[in-house]
Amino acid sequence: GLHRSIPRLDRIREEKLVPIPGQPPDLAKLPTGCVFRERCEYAVDRCVNERPELLRVTEGHWSACWEFSNITVVE
Repeated sequence: GLHRSIPRLDRIREEKLVPIPGQPPDLAKLPTGCVFRERCEYAVDRCVNERPELLRVTEGHWSACWEFSNITVVE
């Protein structure tokens, strides 16, 4: 979702940016589990109670998602 919502300055825009639905969580009252789950199209039951660890994917890229291996990253 984040990749699709960021404009690319190094390319001609071919598609419309896709906004992430919903609002960010209240940082003073973070929910249990994954804090992004309400806005995530890949959320699964595990996201409700378990917060994923931050994992290094590649140099300079990190992910905190239980479903990362099932997601196609769009550059």
